[in-house]
Amino acid sequence: MRRTYMLAAGLILLAALAYAECPSTTREALHPRGYETVTVSSTAVGFTVPAGASMAVFRVETANVRMRDDGTDPTSTVGTLIESGLFGEVCTGSLSPVRFIRVTGDATLGVSYYGR
Repeated sequence: MRRTYMLAAGLILLAALAYAECPSTTREALHPRGYETVTVSSTAVGFTVPAGASMAVFRVETANVRMRDDGTDPTSTVGTLIESGLFGEVCTGSLSPVRFIRVTGDATLGVSYYGR
């Protein structure tokens, strides 16, 4: 039952984010700019950001990951812990500094990109 609520909340979040705004932008609607699946393993990885994207919404699948958004690679013990099954959002001037690493087993991120 909890998974159903989480899935419903995630779908609502994704729909709402298409019309959301980044904190430092105008009130213009955001539009889809792309999607990718990212494999997160023992070496830190980041996004492959499509042109025009200023926001990434992702779901962590299969295993927990750690994230840093300051351009420094996370480790399996340092960085923001994001558990498998949860959604995350990054909305910055540049998505390039965002990096992920697995905590134990390899993980997958499903990433949707949005921009003006």
